[in-house]
Amino acid sequence: MFRPIFVFLAATVLAASAFAQDFKALQPFVGTWEGVVEMEAAMGGGKLPGSVTFEWAPGGKALRSSMTMEIGGQKVPGSEGLTSWHPGRKAFYFVDTGSDGSWSEGTIVPKGDNGWYYEWQTHTAEGQVMTMKQEQQFVDADTYTWRVFMKQGEQWIPIMKLVTFKRVKK
Repeated sequence: MFRPIFVFLAATVLAASAFAQDFKALQPFVGTWEGVVEMEAAMGGGKLPGSVTFEWAPGGKALRSSMTMEIGGQKVPGSEGLTSWHPGRKAFYFVDTGSDGSWSEGTIVPKGDNGWYYEWQTHTAEGQVMTMKQEQQFVDADTYTWRVFMKQGEQWIPIMKLVTFKRVKK
């Protein structure tokens, strides 16, 4: 009677160990990062200083993110998110809720040696659905660049210039 339970528990522990290895790839994100987002002219232009903090959720199986922006000299909430492994999609998957009432969800996959490719859909509070992508590249352990695009028809239109974020806290 104890043998099947022991085998089940051993298999569960081994599976959890293998599962945990998938999360090592997210470790470089942990910390607080700051930079200035410059929007493309077609999106109204303008610069938005911002920061994002990534930290492990309890249990270490998900990464929490919290973004703030500076508008008119005041820090305002941007979004809160959670990234974890999606076994069905065999990719990292994230959900974000925006302070504007939006909801975003999509995949994050490694791109090259130091890069990441995000693709997602944002559902606005007004009911619009936008397909977006982000290309991100770690320049070094404390610097990454990123750029966001929006899909219009079959084309990807940049909505912001290439941005550099620097880690300010580990």
